[in-house]
Amino acid sequence: MDTEIIGGDICGDPETPEAEKCTPDDLDAAAKNGNLNVEVTIKKGSAERVHQAS
Repeated sequence: MDTEIIGGDICGDPETPEAEKCTPDDLDAAAKNGNLNVEVTIKKGSAERVHQAS
């Protein structure tokens, strides 16, 4: 299962947080850069979706 990663602060334009689909590398880079609030949906022990939190 591939994890869906979405959010403008993770990759792309922060003005449109819903619009961008990101890669795991984008998520790693954003997490290392500082404050990042996300919501994670876990299904059967694996992250199914990581979404930029409001």
